[in-house]
Amino acid sequence: MTSQPTSSSLNVTELQSYIRGQHVYKDVWTLVVGEVLLLKREPNNVRDNCAVAVLKEGQVVGHIPYNISAIVSHFLSRDYNKDFAEVTGDRVNRGGGYGVEVPCCYHFYGPELLCKENERNYYITSITRIDIAGS
Repeated sequence: MTSQPTSSSLNVTELQSYIRGQHVYKDVWTLVVGEVLLLKREPNNVRDNCAVAVLKEGQVVGHIPYNISAIVSHFLSRDYNKDFAEVTGDRVNRGGGYGVEVPCCYHFYGPELLCKENERNYYITSITRIDIAGS
C-alpha cells in the first residue's frame, strides 16, 4: 500500500495533448468540448503495460498517447496523485497513423511533479506549486 507523503504543497501540471482512439469508441462517446474525463492505469493491457485509459462514466473512451504513457502511469501508481482530462476541441485526424484524436488538456496534481525538470519534452504548459497549508 502506498502512503501519502507529508507535504503542505500540491503540484499542478497541465499537459496539452490528445486522447487517442476516439474512432474506436465513437459509438459509446459523443464528445463535448469542455467535458471532464478521468484517467485510469491499465497495467494488464496486452499492447502496453503502461497504458492509461480515458474514462467517461467508468467506460473507456480512448487512451493517452503512447509517448507519455509510461511517465503518466508511474505518476498515477501513487494513490495520492490525481488527474483528469478536459476536452479542448473537436476530433481531428492529424495523419501519421494516429487515427482520430481529440485535443485535450491533461491535468495532474499531487505532492509529486509529473516529471523531472529536465523532461520538459512532454509539452507541459504549466507547473504550479500551491500551498494547501494556508500559510
